[in-house]
Amino acid sequence: MKIHFANCEDVLILYFDGSLDTGSAMYAEAETNKHLKNYSKIVMNLDKTKFVSSAGLRLFLTIAKRLLVLDGVLYLCNANKIVTEILEISGFTSIIDVKPTLVDALNALNCKDNLQFNTKQ
Repeated sequence: MKIHFANCEDVLILYFDGSLDTGSAMYAEAETNKHLKNYSKIVMNLDKTKFVSSAGLRLFLTIAKRLLVLDGVLYLCNANKIVTEILEISGFTSIIDVKPTLVDALNALNCKDNLQFNTKQ
């Protein structure tokens, strides 16, 4: 699992490259938690996420709850067909806002600045 970070103004964008499963969800949560003191608006871009297990769903829910306490927001975007089906069957589309594209998520957060990238492996 590789995690790429970008920011657009006050929005943190996380790109998950690989599968969000038992082996990677704890790592992804630890990396995300490092940024919660600086960002209360997070977009998780799932365009390179091949699969999401229950551990990945738990990650989404945990981060969404933490952001709610901070008056923040979590958006998921660019989910492939398999991940979209997992999100729909599990009911997560009624809990967390899922946008079709990164642009849609950033527009919803009024972010129009250039993205700045960092990479973690």
